[in-house]
Amino acid sequence: KTRYELFKTIYSHKASKAIEYMICDILRLANDEFKITEMVDSCEDFLDLTDDIIQEIKRRKIPKGDESKPGMENLKKAKDLIKKLNRRR
Repeated sequence: KTRYELFKTIYSHKASKAIEYMICDILRLANDEFKITEMVDSCEDFLDLTDDIIQEIKRRKIPKGDESKPGMENLKKAKDLIKKLNRRR
């Protein structure tokens, strides 16, 4: 198959798109805690931004009593989305 056909078949598949949107939501929700959008302003910080960010979000602990704070609520939602994403496998 040609590269275009593969792209159309695989990357435009509804499951691929659903996963892509879930990852975007995870990054958006974790932004308050990880300052992901600010990392693009510095070349050095940007180079530290790798695919491992999802695992970093997954490993981040939410301190007891902080669960109801706005940034922590979003982090909890991001962690829940990661769990859903992992169950899709």
